Amino acid sequence: MLFRSAAGDAGEKPGEQRRLNCSVIDVSDAAAPLRVAGRLASERAYLIDLDIGLPRATAASAPEVFPSGRLPASDTGHWLDLFFVPLVRAASGRLHTPQQGRLFLPPAGDSQPCRFSFRTHGVRDEYRARILIVHETRVLQ
Repeated sequence: MLFRSAAGDAGEKPGEQRRLNCSVIDVSDAAAPLRVAGRLASERAYLIDLDIGLPRATAASAPEVFPSGRLPASDTGHWLDLFFVPLVRAASGRLHTPQQGRLFLPPAGDSQPCRFSFRTHGVRDEYRARILIVHETRVLQ
């Protein structure tokens, strides 16, 4: 799993170390789901769990710190919209359908995960997707 840094002002709060983390699970065999550490295989079904929190050994983490300083001040936290946007075409030539989910980012600590599902069926080359994190129509990361 490869994260690429987005250009722009990080806007992080002093001392903030939370990042976008992701875990990918191959669920092609529902009886035996497997955590994926390397490249995705073609013709498989996957789940991806995304959260914002401290980096950990069981997940890939974005290289940049989450820009929480770009959020309005709040003692209670923020609801964030996440968009999973595939950048690949199926064998039919159609782009895969984007998905939207939500997660709650508390003022401190880790968020709960937001889960998306996707398939690599008909993908000829590597599977690529963009993840957007939005707060009230403003793209944060």
